[in-house]
Amino acid sequence: WSTQTQELLAVEAEKYHQLEELIKAKNAELIELQKTCDRLPELEYQIVRLEKRIARYQEDVEEVEIEKGKLKDSAIALEKWDNNLKSLHAQIRAENDSLTQTKLDMAEAKATYQVLQKELMDKEQEISKLKADMGYQAEESIKLLEEQFKAGLESGYSQATSEWSLEKEKLLLQIERLRVRCAEKEAREALEKRLPELVDVLKTERKPFLIVGSQGSGKALASATIAQFYAGEAGLLPFVLDISEGGNQDSTWHKLGIPNTADARLFLHWMQSVVSQLDPEQDCLPFRNNRTAYDAAPAIVLIIDELMTCLDGLNKSEYEQFVNCLKAFETRGNKRKVFVGLLTQNEQIQNLNKVTNTGRLTNFYKILLNDGLLSKCSKEMLDKSEDLRDYIEVYRENYKCGVLYNNAKGEVMKPCKHPSHWGNKIEETLPSRVVEISLHKPYDWFPLDVRELFSKYRTNVNL
Repeated sequence: WSTQTQELLAVEAEKYHQLEELIKAKNAELIELQKTCDRLPELEYQIVRLEKRIARYQEDVEEVEIEKGKLKDSAIALEKWDNNLKSLHAQIRAENDSLTQTKLDMAEAKATYQVLQKELMDKEQEISKLKADMGYQAEESIKLLEEQFKAGLESGYSQATSEWSLEKEKLLLQIERLRVRCAEKEAREALEKRLPELVDVLKTERKPFLIVGSQGSGKALASATIAQFYAGEAGLLPFVLDISEGGNQDSTWHKLGIPNTADARLFLHWMQSVVSQLDPEQDCLPFRNNRTAYDAAPAIVLIIDELMTCLDGLNKSEYEQFVNCLKAFETRGNKRKVFVGLLTQNEQIQNLNKVTNTGRLTNFYKILLNDGLLSKCSKEMLDKSEDLRDYIEVYRENYKCGVLYNNAKGEVMKPCKHPSHWGNKIEETLPSRVVEISLHKPYDWFPLDVRELFSKYRTNVNL
């Protein structure tokens, strides 16, 4: 071969060598890529674990924020009670100072009386001397003057003593009143430590509930508290029928963010759609025996204010359909996380028995507020429960709440903290605490007009 050809071959050999090196490098990269691909499932698993940890962390943060809010409320309430106690102690000190001054004044009055007694003795000695010096004629005049002097002295002392005694009695009465108020405050604080929240009493089982109380007793807020408790963290699907305030922008329901209506026929239409999902072959609603799915699903809670009045506007067929829906929810609803709540006043309880399965509302929790509680507290109940007696006595002027249930010994009343007006006097209508409603997106099988109502309180509702 020529020299030129040999050079070309050398160049080509060099290129071939470089190409082999490049191929080796690429093969190494491919091996590394394959190793990375092999690790992808592990990385994806780690990502999922991290996402779950982040989600749990966010839940913990939310719980911490909630607890911080509760602690802040407790701190404010404690500071309020501490200020009241300091004020009472200051009043007691002032009254004790006043009583001490009264005692000093009494001592001064007694000293003055002793001086007057000494003057009287001196006058008696002078009179005795005059009697000895003067004859019988002057004796009667002196005796008369002596009686007048004694009468004036005794009258003046009696008047002064009476005024001081009256003032002393007034001060003692004020001190006794302050002591009674302090004793009541101590009894209230001791009772508060033993009193549970309403939702703590309902923890054993989720089931339908009946709330009894007069207007302004907090029935709406109590029902919202129970509904949100039943929902837990999964979210709530509440719907309210209230023919007096439904659809009102100023109603409690609207302020809470709970969809509501005054249209009993619209409410019946929605109830029928929910009842159709209670059948065992339907799987849109969770089953209670699948606890994981049950806890993760939103709770459907129907709330009806003054049921018997709502039913008055329906014809016979609609009435029967309405009652049948209620009975279905009463017996089968809690198995599919559907609950019904009835709100009423005392005079309608007997009528409500007619539209329940048992005829005695035995499947319902009975929550009694204010006068509703007092009307059910029989002498037998009070004799059996010291806590109930103390509760009625200590909170006689405040909002009250109790849960009525039956055990082997008969009816029992369990007192608890009022869910919305705890600590308020009856005349203090502004709630002391309000539950926050976590409204869930409605199911697509809800009737369109009901979903439209939900869209007023929640975004991303499918219409």
